[in-house]
Amino acid sequence: MTRYRFELAGPDDDAALRQLMAQTPMKGGVSLSFLREPHYFAANCVLGPDHQTIVCRDRVMNDIVGVATRSVRDLFLDSQAARVGYLSGLRIAGHARNRGLLARGYRFLKELHDADPEPPACYLTTIAEKNTLAMKLLTSGRAGLPDYHLLSTLHTLVLPIRKRTPTTSNATRLNCALGPPEDLREVLRFLNTTGAKKTCFPRYDLADFQEPGGTFRGLSTSSILVARRGNSIIGAAGIWSQRDFRQTVVSGYGPAVQLLRPLLNVWCWATGGIQLPQVGSVLEAAFVCFPVVADNDPAVFRLLLQQLMQTAPSDTKYLLIGLCANDPLLATARVLGRTEYRTKLYAVNWGPISEQLVPPRAGQYYLETGCL
Repeated sequence: MTRYRFELAGPDDDAALRQLMAQTPMKGGVSLSFLREPHYFAANCVLGPDHQTIVCRDRVMNDIVGVATRSVRDLFLDSQAARVGYLSGLRIAGHARNRGLLARGYRFLKELHDADPEPPACYLTTIAEKNTLAMKLLTSGRAGLPDYHLLSTLHTLVLPIRKRTPTTSNATRLNCALGPPEDLREVLRFLNTTGAKKTCFPRYDLADFQEPGGTFRGLSTSSILVARRGNSIIGAAGIWSQRDFRQTVVSGYGPAVQLLRPLLNVWCWATGGIQLPQVGSVLEAAFVCFPVVADNDPAVFRLLLQQLMQTAPSDTKYLLIGLCANDPLLATARVLGRTEYRTKLYAVNWGPISEQLVPPRAGQYYLETGCL
């Protein structure tokens, strides 16, 4: 009997999957655990309506020792919608590593891909820039692994909330009215036309904003901000807190960070920086979702970010926004951000990828950071 078996997870696996997520933190100077409480499968709504959870079962220990997700949705490539996949949530229990399970897992993924009646053009995935071991292994092409094609770098910026940031005078100078959307369908039209100019921007519809299973679970229309010039929308973004169903928890600090943490926190408190929370704390963060601005206007974008800071809930201490390296809005976000984390964006396929994804032809890339 083969000890390890790959298959799709079912509802009865929910508790075991949540336990595996809690037990496999991302190690580093600040170790983070990505929890899916109180329900693992319900948290996967952010991946879109078409997703599968792959598990590796240890039939001797009668336990799940590995998990990953495969999702597919329509993204814009060259301003045309196409089915593109995303690979995420890879976790392997420590005692099950170095057993050749990764290659076997990808063979199972290939079976799912081949069985899809509408297989995606390719898959996207991200690898933390500092995770050199995973990057070297996954991009090696050994043991039947698919090809990894480097596309860009995703910069996730941390923006501390500054409630006193002025916005009214800026809006007046720009002749720009800020406020929640009057009609969500109007926002969708703006996103699916202006946003579509960026490669891999998702094609959204009303179902993505509907509770309980829409992509933007927990995002109310009052948390969406639109900028208008006259009657036309020229910018949109939202504040999206996921802490009710997806949590990022500080699971530990490296020795040096732990030693210096009290001094670092005093300095951050004095300078308005980002303090390091206690081990076991849930990060009090929210995502900036679908930040789209007509003509990539930096003044309108800055105004949107400043207003989002003003309207952020009291239990949110900072905002997270992800922008790829060639996005013209990145420089503006960096002015307000204090820290950034970099991940490499890859297209994954068994063979060549679409020319629409090949840099530099692809132009500006986009990923919805809250859906990763």
